Amino acid sequence: MNEARFWSNVDKSGECWLWTGHSDGRYGRYGRRHGRDEGAHRIVSELVDGPIPDGVCVLHHCDVTLCVRPSHLFRGTQRDNIADMVVKGRARGKEQNGELNTNAKLTIAAVLHLRALAAQGLSSYRLGALFGVSQSVACDIAARRAWRSVPLAQPFELSCLPRA
Repeated sequence: MNEARFWSNVDKSGECWLWTGHSDGRYGRYGRRHGRDEGAHRIVSELVDGPIPDGVCVLHHCDVTLCVRPSHLFRGTQRDNIADMVVKGRARGKEQNGELNTNAKLTIAAVLHLRALAAQGLSSYRLGALFGVSQSVACDIAARRAWRSVPLAQPFELSCLPRA
């Protein structure tokens, strides 16, 4: 690889060194390896720290996907990558809890309301119908097997069967 040509595609004028060459819309891409372009941030990681083992990701401390500054990059597993995303508030799907989960059907207020109605003896079947969720989801919410981060408004016992 021609390192001078590679670095000619990098703008080093700011805190992040931004890739100015070809990108896939998110990450800088460079050269052809194994029949495809390689991530520019991965190439920098290899230049600085040597070959990247199989299953290892190159992550950004700065969260700027076009950044290739070596001090802004670190290696980790996919699990590390997901944990980093969640900690930094970038998760947009199932990694987020409660209302922040894009698949959430309920709000915190609805969860509190559902639990209050369960405490008054409403069946999980009826709760599910009222809140647009299944009977088992309503039961799990009321029994605090789901939405555990939402505190109880008041203690109560729920008489639905525990999950097997």
